[in-house]
Amino acid sequence: MIEFLYTSRYTLDEKPNLDDLKVHAELYAIADKYEITHLASEAKLRYCKVIQTLWDPGAFLNSIHSIYDLTSDTNRGLRDIVVACVRRRRRELSHGDEIPALFRNVCHDVPAFSADMIGSFMQSPLLGRCHDCGPDQLVEALQLRCLHCGKGGASDAW
Repeated sequence: MIEFLYTSRYTLDEKPNLDDLKVHAELYAIADKYEITHLASEAKLRYCKVIQTLWDPGAFLNSIHSIYDLTSDTNRGLRDIVVACVRRRRRELSHGDEIPALFRNVCHDVPAFSADMIGSFMQSPLLGRCHDCGPDQLVEALQLRCLHCGKGGASDAW
């Protein structure tokens, strides 16, 4: 934070790495606490860059603790980003043995994150990419297909 106040930037290793996620999340939290909006914007931008360029589900999931434990409940900056990222990468987070277990642990240990995830799915159950509007748009299912038999035309009614 001190470096940023003097130079309007902060430096980590020249080459981004996965450990930076937690550092960016912590700097974002400091910026939130002391209301340093430029530092918050920079940390948020760098956090997003790391999850886009160096995707690692374990490092990403471990950074969620810092985001939720260190920021105020009203600050949606990184919280909305991690919820959207989980929705976008849900398939990757559900394969293997270690990552699904880590995801469950994060959901258990960070109830506010779990509540945000449930709220996101309740508000917009299906998200997709629109050629005109871009990614993460509300979409409507055209045909409900039974995952057991593969037939289309199933009903969402009980």
